[in-house]
Amino acid sequence: MTENLVITEETVLEPAAPEFDESAKAMAELRDDPKFLVSLHERQISRMVSVIEELAERLISLEAKVIELETATRFPHADSPVPNLPQGANAKL
Repeated sequence: MTENLVITEETVLEPAAPEFDESAKAMAELRDDPKFLVSLHERQISRMVSVIEELAERLISLEAKVIELETATRFPHADSPVPNLPQGANAKL
């Protein structure tokens, strides 16, 4: 049904979710319950903490990759203390 739906200025969309008197009353009762609100806020804070931790892990990983790239770019011959080191007894640097 929604495949052929064309939205115009005259289109009237139904609300996302119907609201019933019982559910509105139940939600009002829950909002008055401090234990419910504390629990709700704890869950929200827990979700925020997990997102922040994941962002921090990704940032640390990205920082390590940038440092590795910078080191490889600035010091391309990092395995040798002196690149193109001359060999022999009379070698001049």
